[in-house]
Amino acid sequence: MPANRKLFQYYQQHSEELKKIRETLQEYIVDFHRGVRKNFENLRLGFVKGNFESLIARSAIFLYLPFEAFMGELFGEDVSAYWSHMIFMNAYNDLKNLQEEGVDDLLPELEITEEEAQEALDKVKIILKIAPDPTEEEHEIQKELIRKVIKQTTRHSYQYFFYGRPQYFSEGGEVSNYGSAWSRWLYEKDENFKQMFGVALAENTEVAMMVIIDDIETGKYSDWIDIDMGDAYRAGEIYGYLKFQMRECDLHRIGNGSSSIFNLPEYGI
Repeated sequence: MPANRKLFQYYQQHSEELKKIRETLQEYIVDFHRGVRKNFENLRLGFVKGNFESLIARSAIFLYLPFEAFMGELFGEDVSAYWSHMIFMNAYNDLKNLQEEGVDDLLPELEITEEEAQEALDKVKIILKIAPDPTEEEHEIQKELIRKVIKQTTRHSYQYFFYGRPQYFSEGGEVSNYGSAWSRWLYEKDENFKQMFGVALAENTEVAMMVIIDDIETGKYSDWIDIDMGDAYRAGEIYGYLKFQMRECDLHRIGNGSSSIFNLPEYGI
């Protein structure tokens, strides 16, 4: 029997532990809403600086990160990664829907590199070389190449939203997940994106917690308790690594006599 299933059966046999899991998730939700109200009050009274949009986004992130760590501690990295991607996929779809309804710049246009453009062109050339009346095998090759070209030149994608892509900064080095949602929240000044991303992240994290609580109580956890996520990263891992790389990039640039780029605050992120 898989280790996670044995662990969960242990929790089921020890109702106090199961009760603690449920109560912890419920406390995360209550603390989040209490924190949002407190932030709004402090902002209104002038006790904190900034704007409400940034505070909302920050509150959402500190709802999500402890949840991810909690699931990893209890059920392992695969289960934690599963819920991480469930939450971020739903947040991505929420932002995609908003953009289709007319809210601009939530999912920025993905600029194709020269290498990617050449790769797409090479695929197109192969497609054009296939005879107008292709065999069944050639037709399948055409369709697969067309899918790859469309995927490669798409305006935005979940993959880019979650992982971003490597970006090299002169005299600073590489930032592996540049352009991802985390990267934009940490570095860009677009408060509209930060607010919308924060709301989508908070809503979907809260929904995930409620689903998990229900699954625990009804025994539906079998859909995810033994999940194998392969090499998938968790959002919290990317967040921590991004902060480290951005700070290292700034330090290297300063050491080389250039100005810093990211200027991340020491605390509060």
